[in-house]
Amino acid sequence: MKQITVRNNIFQHVQVLKTNRKKRNQYREFVVEGVRNINEAVKTKENYCFSEELMRELSGKEDTSELMAIVKMKEISPSMINSRETPFFVLFDRPSNKGNLGSVIRSCDALGADGLFMTGHGVDLYDPEVIATSMGSFFLYL
Repeated sequence: MKQITVRNNIFQHVQVLKTNRKKRNQYREFVVEGVRNINEAVKTKENYCFSEELMRELSGKEDTSELMAIVKMKEISPSMINSRETPFFVLFDRPSNKGNLGSVIRSCDALGADGLFMTGHGVDLYDPEVIATSMGSFFLYL
């Protein structure tokens, strides 16, 4: 594991993925923070160990997470939808609040929904706050 103690290109890459929707989509990567979410995500091939100061800066949380990961985005297509004979889908039109979207994803998981469809322009599905508030349910749908 590489120890990172300065704001180098690796730190800056993580920071831009956390804060910039356009760059997340360009690189097809997103940041996942926290043990529970990372346990639900795929394992990465490369690990870095940021200093406590840099981790606190990247986290932006009052109670800084111990773990953070960068995860590759999957290509999403209609053929990925597996549903029952009588499917249960949820439609969310123009989600405007990151926390609400994460909560809806968590609710879809709790209710056994086959999928969540979002329409219109809304918050970024890959925003770190959406992923955090989904409490791991995010990875059941993507």
